[in-house]
Amino acid sequence: MIHLNVLVLDTDVDRATQETIRSGLVHLVSVTDLEPWADQEGLKTVSAEESQDSAELEGLARGVAEKLGLGTEIVSEEMAFQPFDPQQARQKLDDIRREVASVISAKVAAEEKLRSLQQTQTQVYHDVWSKLGVDLRSRYTLLELVAGRLPEKNVDTLKRLLAEVPNVVLTFPPAGTGEERDSIAVMVITLKRDRDALNRAVEQVGLERAPVPEERPPLSEEMMAQLHKRIEEAEKELSHAQDAVEQCKKKHLPALREILSQARLQSLSRQAKSRFRKTARTCLISGWTPRNARDTVVETLKQACQDRCLIEEQDAEQILSARRGEVDIPILFENPRLLKPFEMLVSNYGRPDYDSVEPTFIVAPTFLLMFGVMFGDVGQGFVMALLGALVARTKKINEGVRRIGELFVWCGVSAALFGFLYGSVFGITDLLPYRGYEPMENITAFLKFALRFGVGMISLGMGFNVLAAILRKEWAAGFLDWSGLMGLAFYWLLVLTVIQLFAGKSVSGAVVTVLIALPLLAAVLRGPLEKLIRRAARLPGGYGQGSPQAAEPTMGSSFGHMLETFIESLITLFTNTLSFLRIAAFAIAHAGLFIAVFSLADVLKGVAGLPIAVHLLGNAVMIGLEGLVVCVQALRLEYYEFFGKFFRTGGTEFAPVRLRSGLS
Repeated sequence: MIHLNVLVLDTDVDRATQETIRSGLVHLVSVTDLEPWADQEGLKTVSAEESQDSAELEGLARGVAEKLGLGTEIVSEEMAFQPFDPQQARQKLDDIRREVASVISAKVAAEEKLRSLQQTQTQVYHDVWSKLGVDLRSRYTLLELVAGRLPEKNVDTLKRLLAEVPNVVLTFPPAGTGEERDSIAVMVITLKRDRDALNRAVEQVGLERAPVPEERPPLSEEMMAQLHKRIEEAEKELSHAQDAVEQCKKKHLPALREILSQARLQSLSRQAKSRFRKTARTCLISGWTPRNARDTVVETLKQACQDRCLIEEQDAEQILSARRGEVDIPILFENPRLLKPFEMLVSNYGRPDYDSVEPTFIVAPTFLLMFGVMFGDVGQGFVMALLGALVARTKKINEGVRRIGELFVWCGVSAALFGFLYGSVFGITDLLPYRGYEPMENITAFLKFALRFGVGMISLGMGFNVLAAILRKEWAAGFLDWSGLMGLAFYWLLVLTVIQLFAGKSVSGAVVTVLIALPLLAAVLRGPLEKLIRRAARLPGGYGQGSPQAAEPTMGSSFGHMLETFIESLITLFTNTLSFLRIAAFAIAHAGLFIAVFSLADVLKGVAGLPIAVHLLGNAVMIGLEGLVVCVQALRLEYYEFFGKFFRTGGTEFAPVRLRSGLS
């Protein structure tokens, strides 16, 4: 990383800010983070009052876009950097908002109307069963029914009064003589929730209620036909409303994209400026950029300011050597495209410090090797790779899920390769034209491999810790810590001693002496070496982490602490190494599960189709469940046994200011 301090004229700050955003290569930080003198000298912050107006306009435009089913994908860099008139944009946006609100409101009303009618239809359908002689009076929990007589001329008025609620109005021909000939029988059905509206309507039209029998008559074919007709009309109304929304979206998309893009740029520019510091006529910009992007960024800024700028550059390593622990340098993973899924595994554990080792290039092969050994099978591997490829190629899911799909493609390929080694295709070992190296028949060899692999991983982790300590110039930690060079030498002597004992050979006295002397020598030299280093660097502090006045530990306390550390480290190294035996255990268990599936299929072979079903279900469970468990076990070994030896978390992700992603 390269740190840049850019001093520009106040008149050029807008162009410099916008070109910085356009480049997408600068991780902006507050000037005072690396230049504390900026506050001491009284440099002022850039006013962010205009940012509120831009942010409000951006929020309104984003809200309109979301109502139309649009997201941040409509933001256009080409439109964002066009001339911007906030008043004109606000006026145009207000017109769009009114029209969008109108069509969306009509769509919501149509959806609600159709939903209510469909609920009514669902309830009404229960009445069909009453024709079979079944008492379904308890089913009328959602319907309200009113029957009676009213003047025929008032029927249309009744329908108009009930137009806002789902309803069915049934009329029957007049019967009788005299006054009865001037009125007709009416039955009105609504939802229970609309009871008050129904009562008001029937009172206004003068409905003379008739008692509704406790056992209500079955609903007529005429009523069902009317209900179907109203639902069809509601569906057409909703379709028209949806077409109106789509036409509105198509009509206003260009203007909405322009407003949102320009408001986004203005708002983001004001946010960026809040991290700057200014004098009466100049402005100071501070940020990080990758070393390989340095020339592009510098040239971009010079062109934006027409060479009226001063640019100070400083390498991250120079800053760290002078101000270690005071500066937060962002981390940028720079791995090939094929290793991107494994970056996810590393970042899930934590983002490494800038001066720590970034282990993706080691995680990829070791993780795949462990997974393949534990889950080796040609058929299951190809199925897993195929499923992973389907997920990775699905465009409607987010980037993280696609990365998981890519990871399982790699895992499937690794499992298939080891499946060829084992000679196993869905657990069948006689399909391939050779006899594979089966885990169940080579248990001792698999246990030895797991232990050797574990020794290699632990040693590699210690080696990374030594390298990181040297880069940080932490000489005492790098050479005398239990995770440093002394610990690595002690571990290998211990491993060689155990190998000698298991081989039935005697251990030489020299080896035992060195095993005892190494931690003693480290404990004796650690304190004086740290004091010499600090004195040479003119740093405060004496022995350990105390102040210059802190009392040095006594001989008794030093020996007690050394003994405690020795026992703890010995147990840790021992358990870390044995933990890798799970690789062999899961490889053997995987073969054992195949035996169980085949045994169950043999028991059920007399039932047609069941053996095939057992094989299909067994393999599906193994791919889904055991595949996940094996993945977790491989991750556990990476995280606890490997990363625990050297990995320092706490780094900050490199997040350059960009139009779409914003400001970190």
